[in-house]
Amino acid sequence: MPDTPSKSQLPAKRPRWTVPHLIKWILLILLLLLLVIQLWSGEYARLVDGVRIAWVVLVLKLLLIAVLIWLMRVQMSLKCELLEPKACASTEYDPGLGAVVIVVRGTASGGVFSSYTLSLELSGTPQSIPIHYPGSGSAGLVPVNNGELGRLDATTLIPTTGYQLILTVHGFASATRVCTSSFDVQRRLAYIDEIGDVTAQDVGAHPSDPSEALKWIKETPDDQPASVGRDVSIVGGADVFGCNRQMSEWALQYRLIDPTSDPWQADAAGTWEDIYVLPIWNTDLDHPRYYQGYNWMPIGNFVENGDLTRKWTTRTKVHWYSPRIESPQRVTDDEDWHTHSVDLNGPYTVRLRVKHDPMGAGATEEIYDAANVWIDNRTILCEITRLELTGGVPLEDCAELRLSQFVSGTSATTLDIIGRAWDPLIRDAPYPPTRPNDNFGYYNLKFQRDGGAHTTGVADWVPIVTGVTTPVPGVRQVSPPTSPDDGVLHSWDIVAALDAGHKKPGDPDQAEYPKIYREESCAYIIHLYVTDTTWINDASDHHDREDEWAVCIYNDLPKSYPEPSS
Repeated sequence: MPDTPSKSQLPAKRPRWTVPHLIKWILLILLLLLLVIQLWSGEYARLVDGVRIAWVVLVLKLLLIAVLIWLMRVQMSLKCELLEPKACASTEYDPGLGAVVIVVRGTASGGVFSSYTLSLELSGTPQSIPIHYPGSGSAGLVPVNNGELGRLDATTLIPTTGYQLILTVHGFASATRVCTSSFDVQRRLAYIDEIGDVTAQDVGAHPSDPSEALKWIKETPDDQPASVGRDVSIVGGADVFGCNRQMSEWALQYRLIDPTSDPWQADAAGTWEDIYVLPIWNTDLDHPRYYQGYNWMPIGNFVENGDLTRKWTTRTKVHWYSPRIESPQRVTDDEDWHTHSVDLNGPYTVRLRVKHDPMGAGATEEIYDAANVWIDNRTILCEITRLELTGGVPLEDCAELRLSQFVSGTSATTLDIIGRAWDPLIRDAPYPPTRPNDNFGYYNLKFQRDGGAHTTGVADWVPIVTGVTTPVPGVRQVSPPTSPDDGVLHSWDIVAALDAGHKKPGDPDQAEYPKIYREESCAYIIHLYVTDTTWINDASDHHDREDEWAVCIYNDLPKSYPEPSS
């Protein structure tokens, strides 16, 4: 149950009669007294006699009285009210601003409204913090009635008592209305911002609960959900402190999403698998809220904005260098989520659960956040299994490959490179065979002449085909295809790629790389590379594999076969 606010936490009441308003009343009363005195002292007779100066003075006084009454009505027409924050103000994470904020709600309007401003004080001292108004201006320029007035950037605010928020509503002719609210600040964080270094994108309200945001791990809001794998971090914030409460534990958990159901709500009951569970408390020596750093400065073991994937451990921390003073400290240390160690594959809801307790008597409470992510730890298949003459004529393994096999008369055929460049689906039906479930990336084929050109310190590779986005074989399932399902990776025009023609007088001893003269032979390597689109190890790489096929090629093309064009 929430704490009962103390007297100091109750909203401060701004005096009904502000100084500018009192001044206007004093001036009005003085002008009315002067008017009465003027008439009582005999000025009425002068008015009857038509004395011009008496009429001028009277008109000016009446005009000033009218202006004061109008200014007072202008000021009184302005509406100023603060609804939130009051008593205990909880911070929350704003992904759009990338900051921890306090949302301000209330009313700033009126018939002569021009703008409004917000300011913050702590025990009477102004606090210089960014304030974000609707429309991103330096002030609120649109009237607000019982709505959001702005957001206070609470990144540098400490959880403590004695804050006062001041709302100033500006009207025509410098008229203002001011209202205030006093409150304590409670850091209250439970949010997931990234998984595997890919952003948790807010895609709208959760279909099962409009009050809960639905988040998917995606590179941009318009992308399909991304898949991540192997060792990944989860980034966000976990802490509750202030208003007589503090965090006692945070836990990261996951749960497989049923293909026929919505993603899990963050507070869903049932069985969740733990990733890491970290107890924490001020007086817990094994799991303290703070540890001592350099110069014995306290450093928090909680997470405001950083890696949530952490474990308790003991580290030696240096407190001073001359003389050197150090001691073992209990700290929360980064520890990635090893998704491959439990072979996770599929769509999961990952949630953060933060428990917090009163610093005195009271009940434990929990707050949550969740993000949904596809996890992929499937194994890529990458293999060159054989070479064939296009049309299905197999070539012997380990036998020298002769270019004459690929010509008939004056025409040439191609070499089929057979094998697998294949990545399994993450999950079988009823999950659809589309992204992100089907996350095949591409494959490349290239070749190299043994001992060939070395322009970059290593032998140059020559592309055969690049960026092929269709897997081979084309079957889409989780189980690896059987051997007969090997397919044609590429039909290669090997004669055009390797024939340098007959060596002529004056030609260099070795044909231009990567070709060979007729009646010569050389060893070649064919290289296959396959990758998927899954981000692994915090978006530093993708799953990929490589394979090579070595072959000796003899250029035995007959004299009757046309020389290659230069």
